Amino acid sequence: MRSGFVLLLGLAGIIVFVTNVVNKGDDRAAAAGTHRRIVPGVAADSARPPTPLPTPIYDTERWVKVQVRITALELAVTESGTLPVAINATAKARFPGPFDAPITVPGQFSVTDEGTDALCDWSRVDVSTDFKMTVYYNSAGNLDLLLSFVSPQWHYSVACKAGGPYRSPAFGEEGLELFLRDLMAPYRTNEVANGVRLPMNIVSSPTANPCIKRSAKFSMTGIQTTLAEVFVWVYQADWPGGCDPSVDLVTPLPVDDLAPLTP
Repeated sequence: MRSGFVLLLGLAGIIVFVTNVVNKGDDRAAAAGTHRRIVPGVAADSARPPTPLPTPIYDTERWVKVQVRITALELAVTESGTLPVAINATAKARFPGPFDAPITVPGQFSVTDEGTDALCDWSRVDVSTDFKMTVYYNSAGNLDLLLSFVSPQWHYSVACKAGGPYRSPAFGEEGLELFLRDLMAPYRTNEVANGVRLPMNIVSSPTANPCIKRSAKFSMTGIQTTLAEVFVWVYQADWPGGCDPSVDLVTPLPVDDLAPLTP
């Protein structure tokens, strides 16, 4: 009997000891949890989703691009008295700031040969081949573009079966300005030499290329042209992925469709 009683006391002591060990372990765990240090991005239960970055706004310096396409009518011995000649010109320049000097850049220019009509051979004689565009800062506070151009000039040496060569025109020169004279007449300005002040349209269409900020298209037909077109863009040249507007990619809104201009 006595041995059994001793055995029971021993078992009770073991149970009390184990219980105390477990409780102390729980107390230590709770204390550790109270003073636990969380290292962001290391502790699994401290991870937070990254703050989303705002969509970048690429509001960098503006550029101006002008593209000219003309189908000119040159004199010739034909039923209509003319032959079509294609004239193309383009130039682009950085838009100057309020403290910048006007920016002048060379452009690209081409004119096709007139060739031979029923009686004569027309050979173009280039007097000058420079096509330059100057962009001025617009101090008027509106969206107009103030530009000026240096136009290439030429005339023709005409050799005919009946004689020659003859000069056409008999005096003076032909040039890009000649074929743009009627189209650009409403926009001529005396602010600068050979200058035009062109109204522009804010590009707000959701389908438009976001790098293009303003645009305009001027077009007409006349006695000397079957079609004369001038396309103008204000754009951001360093837009991610590039931005170089052209007639084949983006057609500006006609001037007739312009909304009221606001800065």
